Amino acid sequence: MTYTSDFFVINYKADTEDLVGLILDSLDRGMNRIIDFFELEQLSSKKEIVIYSSIDEYALHVNSYSPYQDWMIADTFDGNINVLSLKCCQQIRSHRNMDCEEYKRLILHEFVHQCQQAINPNAYGCIWFWEALATNLSGQVFDDTEINCTKEQLMYDYINLVGNYSISYKLGKYMLANFDHARILDYVKSPEKLCNELDLILNDT
Repeated sequence: MTYTSDFFVINYKADTEDLVGLILDSLDRGMNRIIDFFELEQLSSKKEIVIYSSIDEYALHVNSYSPYQDWMIADTFDGNINVLSLKCCQQIRSHRNMDCEEYKRLILHEFVHQCQQAINPNAYGCIWFWEALATNLSGQVFDDTEINCTKEQLMYDYINLVGNYSISYKLGKYMLANFDHARILDYVKSPEKLCNELDLILNDT
């Protein structure tokens, strides 16, 4: 089944129809703010959102791009927002307490990724930074954590880093509070500058 709005096309099955309004409400509240942050004039085309009502089907999709791990519930690997249904998210131990509000923030998290991809799709060495912006700009909150990883671990082994999203959240919160907007956008456009200054950012944080 398909629902089309001015900016989005949502593909869903009958058992996830209740999520369509939830997703549109989330995007309606946060879309313009995020677009403005990245200084994008508007979406270049309608964005597709695919809701998966089967964890196995979602895992098959993810495996086309990266080895699936059981904490994965949403992505923008193909440029679209691909997301598990709320019920499926709640079946995964790490997301069992997810409610409607957190699900809305998850959708905005992925929309942040879409906007960042529109500027520079190259995430090599800076996945942590993508997640730093996505967690903070979507309104997600993670527990405070110590940043006890090396620069190399953060850049090149992020997916296996214990507490990776909490680390990204803390770094992003610091950067958004202490760096001017132009500097952060410069990092989005030129990740090599971010990599060159990462030691300093880690020390300051």
